[in-house]
Amino acid sequence: MSSGNRYISVKSHHGRISIEGINTEALEAVYAKIGEEDTQYLIDRMIDNPSYLNDIAGTIMALYAAPPDAEPLQVITDWLGDMPDAGEYAEYLFKEMTQNGAILMDALEAIEEAIPGIPPNLLPVESSIAMNNYFPGQMGTIQIFAPALEIGVNSLDPFRENAIAPFLNRMMETQPLSTGSISAITDNQGGNAGNIQINVRDISLKNYGFIKATTANSSHAGNITIGGFNQTIADRISVTDRSSIIASSDNVFFQFYKGDPVYLESGDAGNININTHHLVLENGGFINSFSYYGTGKAGTIDIETDTALFTGEGSGIAVPA
Repeated sequence: MSSGNRYISVKSHHGRISIEGINTEALEAVYAKIGEEDTQYLIDRMIDNPSYLNDIAGTIMALYAAPPDAEPLQVITDWLGDMPDAGEYAEYLFKEMTQNGAILMDALEAIEEAIPGIPPNLLPVESSIAMNNYFPGQMGTIQIFAPALEIGVNSLDPFRENAIAPFLNRMMETQPLSTGSISAITDNQGGNAGNIQINVRDISLKNYGFIKATTANSSHAGNITIGGFNQTIADRISVTDRSSIIASSDNVFFQFYKGDPVYLESGDAGNININTHHLVLENGGFINSFSYYGTGKAGTIDIETDTALFTGEGSGIAVPA
């Protein structure tokens, strides 16, 4: 992917745009290949550290590319680069490879066969429109233009009744699974994240669906603007069932093998601008701009609405420092 301005534009002048459903093919493939106990082990590792399998895959590639006489720990440390406490994390990864190498290789192979060409991940992947910036340069804008937009409308219940149901439930204890999302994110060495511009008559977010603009590095997050379809004001915006609209600055490296977080320099969170006749936040639906981990500032939330209905525990609007 090259750096520079890029954008995503999705338009529907007469119909409904729906972003929903999750992909569990990788988890099912790993379960079929290595069995219940070893799948549970990998899930436990990924709950502690979502990048676990990515880092294992990178470790394997670094070791394969190194000269035969290279010292493995040094190879892994060099590959980790400027990561805080890279030496200690290299020891952890090397220990995992030494003790569980066969399981890890089988799992990575199963994921590649199930969903080729994506970073290895056991966590189910939600349907999404996303623009992630990992390279220098300003990202463009995600533009959605439609009479109606649905995010995360389908329930997760069908996935809880098959063989991988216990694993999904275990994940949801700590990492609720979204069933759809729109996101603009900057991470690693990426420049500023892009903006999200949504023009709709009606928008509905359910079942942990989210709209998010965030920075996880020293660059700035983009803004989220939601307005009307063929006019300036949306008719109705509904955010329910733990769904969210978020602009955030969140740059922290969790040393999960030690239990200590390291807070890194972060850019500012973006702003949220909403213009609607009717706003509904229900059953934990929330709108939030925050900077929890890092040095950046939270953005502003500007909402213009004729009516606002907040019901259920956890529903609301917040701008914590």
